[in-house]
Amino acid sequence: MRSLFITLCTVMLAVGLSSETPAADRFDVVVINHILIRAYTQPDLPTGGGFSFVCGLIVNTGTTPITNSAIVGARLSGVATAGNIPWGPGAYHFLIMADAGLASDLLPGEAVGYVNAWTDTLLTLLQPEEVFRNEGALVMQVSYHGYFAGALCYDVTMPLGGQEVHFPVQVDVVQVPNGQQGVEILGVVRVSSSAVVPALATSWGRIKSLYR
Repeated sequence: MRSLFITLCTVMLAVGLSSETPAADRFDVVVINHILIRAYTQPDLPTGGGFSFVCGLIVNTGTTPITNSAIVGARLSGVATAGNIPWGPGAYHFLIMADAGLASDLLPGEAVGYVNAWTDTLLTLLQPEEVFRNEGALVMQVSYHGYFAGALCYDVTMPLGGQEVHFPVQVDVVQVPNGQQGVEILGVVRVSSSAVVPALATSWGRIKSLYR
């Protein structure tokens, strides 16, 4: 009887595994994750402004194409870990988003993202066999209102079709005399995706039984 029970459990496990939806293929992100903002803000008359720039590449390290719609549908989120200013509205507002407008699907071994003379450091983290396409991918938007100086740190998550990446972003803000404003790249990182682990359904009774 016990052997029959074990056999049934084995069959059920095999069926359960075979019925799972296949995980999406892997991807990497190469992203500017540390920048310095030299800002000028009159303490007695706070003003606002903002800017945006393409800050990263998406690399298809899997075996199937990644569609433009999947990239556009990616929703990045961030949690503040330092600086006391949330990802959302605040004195400084930082947003990283996936850009639209790829000419075609991102094929295995391809990397996509807009690169110019200011952001070409992103290309140093690509592998020799990876083919780069100079199109928009990840965009960082920065808007601000008010006087602030210090470090802002975020943990960012980017899901993409059953896989996700996590990376830190640090933004250092210093106040400078008028005319010396600017932005400087201090760090670039490459991170690989991992499968999203779905939360397991359970019950309060089961949770209590684990601690008896």
